[in-house]
Amino acid sequence: MKKILAGYFYRLIRGFEIWVLLAVLLLSTTYMNYSGFNRERFISINLTGEEITEDIRSKDETTYVNIGPDEIDQYRFAGLGVSAYDVYRMEGEVLPKAERDILCRRDKVCFASEEANFIINSVKDSCIMPIILIVLFITLFFGRLFSDGVIKNLIASGLNKRTIYLSSLLFTSILNLVILAVSIGVVALFCLIYKWHPPVYLPMLLFIVLINFLMATTVSSMVLAVLFASRKRTAAVITGFVVVFSMFFIPYTPAILILEANTNGYYEEENERYKEVRDELSVYGMHILESKFDLLAYSERFYYKDGMEYFPFKINLPEPVQKGLILWIYSDHALLRRTGWREYPMYRDGVYTVNAACNVFWSVLFNAAGFMIFKKRELI
Repeated sequence: MKKILAGYFYRLIRGFEIWVLLAVLLLSTTYMNYSGFNRERFISINLTGEEITEDIRSKDETTYVNIGPDEIDQYRFAGLGVSAYDVYRMEGEVLPKAERDILCRRDKVCFASEEANFIINSVKDSCIMPIILIVLFITLFFGRLFSDGVIKNLIASGLNKRTIYLSSLLFTSILNLVILAVSIGVVALFCLIYKWHPPVYLPMLLFIVLINFLMATTVSSMVLAVLFASRKRTAAVITGFVVVFSMFFIPYTPAILILEANTNGYYEEENERYKEVRDELSVYGMHILESKFDLLAYSERFYYKDGMEYFPFKINLPEPVQKGLILWIYSDHALLRRTGWREYPMYRDGVYTVNAACNVFWSVLFNAAGFMIFKKRELI
């Protein structure tokens, strides 16, 4: 395996594919992050020097606050004196009053929640270009190994097909790690350039990075398996871009749409309960409610401090149909790119874990199928 990997890396360095890939990756991720950072006023204000205006809605009136570069730090996470963990768990847990007054009050300007959402989305989106480019790389690099007879010569030299396939899989996994690291490095670089200190809750962000890697591994496994099974670049390219299109351009699977269309809330009960706590809701909003992500219903449930459920709902589908839809939803390797639910409850209550396991399952399945076909077919 070492000799095969050494040969792959030798051809990689001497070939053109990796250098084109890295150039496109740097250009595209730089442009995407530049556009994203400049859309966030609380980040770009340090470069533009312009004031921003924030409206504060209290129970009785709306006031406006003008914020310039000299004042912005006191409203962002870095100047609030709270932990990144508090910023993340405010979306799903009731904080102690001191932290809640800083982060959740509606009559104060606070960008912490927006900052957390932005860094989460930036890390999630850091996989887009790496996955697209690894599809192109696999078809070009390994397609050329087949067309040039390199794979055939490796087999003729006495190397078994299992070693060749596993070496190829390990090689693509290493490349996935490298290009994902470069993409995340660009995000970190923009944070430095814009002098922005985001709320970084490492356990959750590292889990997102892990899922990004597993999604990239799933896609590269699909493409590699099709290429080794068929020995046709065209089949591998079509497979890769169908998967990429479904991941990044289809926001919801049919299962999610069907489930949402058949989920109804108890509106009369909801309104009555809203009246009971209207004063707290007017000050803190939804942050006075604990949330629990219900895996069996693919939805968040909300509870007041006395344990009473708020905004209850029911799914108007037969139980076997509901279970089938839930299984369909969780079998989606790109689930985290299609969900509209809040990130922290999904991380805390197991959706991230289910999605990670799903990607491992599909990677193993596709690689096993690709290897079995590759092993049985003769190279002509």
